[in-house]
Amino acid sequence: MLLRKIENQRLLYDGLDDNFYTEHIIEIDKITHLKFDTRNGQNLTELENKMDKVNFKKLINSFDGEIYKSNSIPELTSFKNQSGLNVYFKESEKHLAIISFGEKQPMRYQIFLEGLFLKEKNA
Repeated sequence: MLLRKIENQRLLYDGLDDNFYTEHIIEIDKITHLKFDTRNGQNLTELENKMDKVNFKKLINSFDGEIYKSNSIPELTSFKNQSGLNVYFKESEKHLAIISFGEKQPMRYQIFLEGLFLKEKNA
């Protein structure tokens, strides 16, 4: 599977927790949407274990160092973005979204779409 980046980082939410812990929608185009819920995000380490090493490394490198692996405590290994938010993923049959979210400052929550990819079949 090849991944082609079709959207770069954008802020999806910045506010209090009252609208943070709920379902959110990424609009891909006028008819295609990808839904995710901040209460049960899929950690990027799950995608790392699922993809082959070469393609996962290409995926992470496409963010130019803005997403990195944080493994100071091996059992709690996670990926972080440049703001220190945890990074997650959501996928559909045709798309892969890399999303970061969490508490940026006390009582201030943010959600970023780090990148949106179109899944393409190998030629």
